[in-house]
Amino acid sequence: ITGAPTADAGANAAICTTAGSYTLGGSATNYASVLWTSSGTGTFTPNASTLTATYTPSASDNATGQVQLTLTATGNGTCGTASDMMVLTIWPGATANAGPDAAICEGDAFTLTAATASNYATITWSSSGTGTFDNANALNPVYTPSAADITAGTVDLTLTATGLGTCSTVTSTMTLTITGAPTADAGANAAICT
Repeated sequence: ITGAPTADAGANAAICTTAGSYTLGGSATNYASVLWTSSGTGTFTPNASTLTATYTPSASDNATGQVQLTLTATGNGTCGTASDMMVLTIWPGATANAGPDAAICEGDAFTLTAATASNYATITWSSSGTGTFDNANALNPVYTPSAADITAGTVDLTLTATGLGTCSTVTSTMTLTITGAPTADAGANAAICT
């Protein structure tokens, strides 16, 4: 009497597209061979016949955001097969771009119109100075430099995008140069004799 095969694909999991791949943790008993298959078009390395193969999602898998990975164990002797499936969720990596460095004149505020971000849960702006944002959680806020920022002449403005799912947080920084406003003093009124 030959023991029937068992297969366990492991628990559902999630990765970020920036991770690139996922190492499977499958297990099986009473088998002659095992084989991983995917509902997507990614690849298994070193091959699909290893319990702990590494799955690399394809561009199509990344776009779909999810694949089903099935482990099938072929039994010994007259025994049939056993299979189990797990779901691999693929989160898109966050991006952040604070925009190019810029300059303003003392007394002016600066609108961060060139900032971009994608695939984020939240975004937050921070400053190396002591100025204020009209909304630090908006993508394109207005930054008003403080007196200390103006004295320093420059301030770094950093955009932080918190990734979705298992994806990491990313940051981008731009430098805002604050040029002193010109001043003019013609001096006190005076009089001369012809």
